[in-house]
Amino acid sequence: MRAESTSAADYIELCEARAAMIEAARTTLWQRFEAIVCPTVPVVPPRIAELERDDDLFLRTNALILRNPTAFNFLDACALSLPCHPRGEAPVGLMRAGAPNNNDTLLSIGRAVEAVLETTR
Repeated sequence: MRAESTSAADYIELCEARAAMIEAARTTLWQRFEAIVCPTVPVVPPRIAELERDDDLFLRTNALILRNPTAFNFLDACALSLPCHPRGEAPVGLMRAGAPNNNDTLLSIGRAVEAVLETTR
């Protein structure tokens, strides 16, 4: 729905800008870091019932909740999320994002982080 009024020219411009951002990420992020660590989502999601009653709230909340993963998706990065909350508390994810097509390295980092998280939970 958000792209409904996007023209072909705007779409082509966005694709070109995205390609430039992917290249910039390759030279500024992925050559320096094997992974970037951040929260999977920036907020605790509200209860579903609240979102079902209000379409505008759903759209705003959905955009906010997907903000972090969407940024890495836009950069064509790979990512994974592991739960990092104390047992019995609301789930919280810790995301690691890495260079495109660098899944093996990212999974290796994820296994190491998972082992540390298990000792702290």
